Amino acid sequence: MTKDIRICLGVDVDAVAGWLGSYGGADSPNDVQRGVFAGEIGIPRMLTLFRRHGIRTSWFVPGHSIETFPEQTRMIVEAGHEIGAHGYSHENPLAMTPRQEEDVLAKCVELIEEYTGRRPRGYVAPWWEMSPHTAELLHTYGFSNEVDLVEFCGNWYVDDLPPMMFNKHAHNSHGFVSPRELEQTWRDQFDWVHRELDYAVVPVTLHPDVSGRPQVLLMLERFIDYVGCHDGVTFCTLEDAADDFRRRFPFAGTERPADMR
Repeated sequence: MTKDIRICLGVDVDAVAGWLGSYGGADSPNDVQRGVFAGEIGIPRMLTLFRRHGIRTSWFVPGHSIETFPEQTRMIVEAGHEIGAHGYSHENPLAMTPRQEEDVLAKCVELIEEYTGRRPRGYVAPWWEMSPHTAELLHTYGFSNEVDLVEFCGNWYVDDLPPMMFNKHAHNSHGFVSPRELEQTWRDQFDWVHRELDYAVVPVTLHPDVSGRPQVLLMLERFIDYVGCHDGVTFCTLEDAADDFRRRFPFAGTERPADMR
């Protein structure tokens, strides 16, 4: 069987929103400026990287990041990338009431539609945590037909932020892990998938907070070149991967993939 391995690069623009809603740095001018770096510097650098490689990617932009960095948000849209929802100020859905979660989602859908001309189809829950109400809200706001949601599970082992962004509030924070160490881990994951599976979706989670740094951009260049030289590998948005998955495995049908990673 011909290989069909789809690499989906997802970019979470946590920026200042991450420090406001999750990381505990709202009272730190230094942490806030790190978020400003992500929006003003990290986003354009990553867009340049993707343009050079001819890759379309999926960006999950909190509402606060959209409103704080409107110029950079327009750059993402104009470059042809997908934009999905990711909370407003990176709030954990488990920490909100159902009404709060709905208000946040409604606001974010409105902002994304304003910039893209259509409602988002993709959603990444902040902290990768979904409340008991999240799926129903996603249906209400047009992310799914009935209960037909395609989920690409979050994978901390192919996420750039935990090992490479220092957070003084987190006891297990790293922040000084060499990108080359992470690159080898990602290569190993890819090598196994490419060897063992004929069809797979490999979602990689990036953040301009760290992937906008020079040493990480160089790592991403090497990783993209490495996986891209293998037979049957394509880069696509998560939206396109979800549509392809549903064509292969209709929601109303009974067939499902035997092994997906």
